[in-house]
Amino acid sequence: QVGIEGGKGAEANAVDGGCDVCGGFVKDQSLRTGYRDGCLSFERWAELSAFCRAVGCSLLFTVNALAGRSRTPCEPAVNCRLTKPAPACCTDYRGGWDGRNAAALLRHAAARRDPVAAVAFGNELGGARAIEARLGADVYAQGIAQLRDIVNDAWPDAETRPLVIAPNIQIDAQDDAAWLAGLVHEAPFLKIVTHHLYPLGPGNFSKVE
Repeated sequence: QVGIEGGKGAEANAVDGGCDVCGGFVKDQSLRTGYRDGCLSFERWAELSAFCRAVGCSLLFTVNALAGRSRTPCEPAVNCRLTKPAPACCTDYRGGWDGRNAAALLRHAAARRDPVAAVAFGNELGGARAIEARLGADVYAQGIAQLRDIVNDAWPDAETRPLVIAPNIQIDAQDDAAWLAGLVHEAPFLKIVTHHLYPLGPGNFSKVE
């Protein structure tokens, strides 16, 4: 499978809504990821799908779980990228998920019969080690339910329907037990629980032993 994901907590648009010209990523130290914006164009999506068809792979990708959510900016002196631990103002996102952009991509993929195996909801947005945002299990589960409905609508046939997977976080058995229990309670329909492991350290780790 080919995974498409925006990096540590990155939440770029999944598709550009009909225009084949996307803006690039912009550096922004007020965000924990260090950048914002960017999107995946329909043209680029078609290239990825064609590649998978040619080599016999399938697509697994993450949709923007922060679409529609916002946070109150921190004071100018706060650098969310470098300040550790991150102040609450860096990760306190409010509001519900806006799934219209994701729905446009998924309907497009279903109509083209693209080889989509699974769709993940956001990247490291819950638990003790959340990156860009720290969403409560109940809020996160509401978004997963919306994504499930979008996927079910785009692929009425359960035999060809992609899986919906989550939460795509680093899991600590002690720190995240309550969060995970809340997620399972709020989203009992979730069939696959995913997590991240970094046995060699983060991507910017200069010494691998």
